[in-house]
Amino acid sequence: MNMGYSDIKRFKSTKILAKSGFSFAQKELALLYLEGKGVKKNDSKAALWFRKAAEKGDLESIFITGLIYQIGAGVEVNAEESVKWYIIAAERGYAEAQDSLGQMYEHGEGIEKNYNEAFKWYESSANQGNIKGQYNLGRMYINGTGTLKDVGKGIEIITALAEEGDADAQNYLGVMYDAGIIVDQDYDTALEWFKLAINNKSVLAMNNLGIMYLDGTGVEKDYQEAIKWFTLAAEEEYEDAQCSLGLMYENGWGVPQNYEEAARLYELAVEQGSTEGQNNLGVLYDNGTGVEMNEEKAVELFALAAEKEYELAEYNLGVMYEYGRGVEMNLEEAARLYELAAEKGDDDAQFSLGTMYDEGKSVEQDSKEAVKWYTLSAGQGNASAQGNLGLMYLFGTGVKKDLKEAIRLFRLASEQGEENAQYNLGCAYDEGVGVRRDQKEAIKWYTLSAEQGNVDAQNNLGIAYLSGEGVKRNPKEAEKWFKLAAEQNSSDAFYSLGIIYLEGGDIPQDLDEALKMLLTAAELGNELAIEFLKDNDLT
Repeated sequence: MNMGYSDIKRFKSTKILAKSGFSFAQKELALLYLEGKGVKKNDSKAALWFRKAAEKGDLESIFITGLIYQIGAGVEVNAEESVKWYIIAAERGYAEAQDSLGQMYEHGEGIEKNYNEAFKWYESSANQGNIKGQYNLGRMYINGTGTLKDVGKGIEIITALAEEGDADAQNYLGVMYDAGIIVDQDYDTALEWFKLAINNKSVLAMNNLGIMYLDGTGVEKDYQEAIKWFTLAAEEEYEDAQCSLGLMYENGWGVPQNYEEAARLYELAVEQGSTEGQNNLGVLYDNGTGVEMNEEKAVELFALAAEKEYELAEYNLGVMYEYGRGVEMNLEEAARLYELAAEKGDDDAQFSLGTMYDEGKSVEQDSKEAVKWYTLSAGQGNASAQGNLGLMYLFGTGVKKDLKEAIRLFRLASEQGEENAQYNLGCAYDEGVGVRRDQKEAIKWYTLSAEQGNVDAQNNLGIAYLSGEGVKRNPKEAEKWFKLAAEQNSSDAFYSLGIIYLEGGDIPQDLDEALKMLLTAAELGNELAIEFLKDNDLT
């Protein structure tokens, strides 16, 4: 580090005055340590001297000390200590501290969440002309948090700030028009505001514009353009953009799939406390993609994000507890976590919670409660929930029996490729339940399900090819499907193979193989095989 003589001289003289107890010199010395002027940069010593100046009553230093404890600059993060100093500065009328204190109250950081207090301090800050305070006050009016909802007043405040060039306000308006929140959805207007915010260096707007190109909302889908904006925001250390870019690499969207790069980006986001980054990195550790598989590490990361009420992490942590992966199995904890995520609208958690009520796993069996959660999940397009809800309607379990509704749900799930629903839809056409009997349609759905490895569909398909119902008779094809089912230890498949080899015909007779298949079926508990062997004195 190159330091000029004047900087060193300034540092020495300032240090003498600071040690003599002059608050202005203590603050000046803290700044010199912070900037590395006349001395090696040292955040810890900067924090020490800011605090000394704060204890002497220097108002700006009081605020800065609060900020230091909030972000952990030269000290360990301590939200409670941060709030203490913000309160002192805010009560003395320091506008930036008032806004910061409002944020602490709004998010419950270092102090109990209190929207009324947050609004009070935002208003105090705004009344002094603080732009951040005005922006946050506008948000509170729009959302009706801490005050009576006044959308018109909130939009008026935000729009005025945006027109004056405030990047946060410009991005906020972009989000509103992009999502159609409060205002009519208008992608062109959203783009205009995002671009204005980007011109003012808003990393949030860069990320949001990237999302528009990723999803193809208001613009033609363009992965390269999305990557461009995510990269620019990520380079500014914006954790959401680091996660967005990580997803691009994880999924190979617009770039060669690279799990290692995805893990690196998620790790950067995690270092900034990103809940999304914690969850996404946890998934990589759980699957062993881009990093060495480590289920305990996955649990640790999911838990960090779940503590911040991130629903995807709550669900993922629930899965780990349900199946005892990386943590001791605990069905009660799994159900608790699923419920937390389900109440926030996570469709996978709603399905899993529905399954627990359906099967009575760690909770009292309750078909009506299962139907409730399956319905919420199915309404969001969850194929597994649609399939399970279809079964509830088919048998009238927890809901009034409704064959048409069952078929509708089976079809919705089947069209998304859900193998169990495809099998059930095949059965409905095979047996004429809720639909007109149609063997060809049954074969279609059995085939789609069987190709995904559904053992029941493989068996039914084998029977169809053996009998020639709904499809041209083809014993060789029947044998193929029975063998696939037998690989999954299906006793029915072993029995069918045993009969095929016993009778011969299109498939050459093989008595040794027949006996082997029948014995295996019997060992697996197949009643028909047991009876056949007993009747023929083969046991």
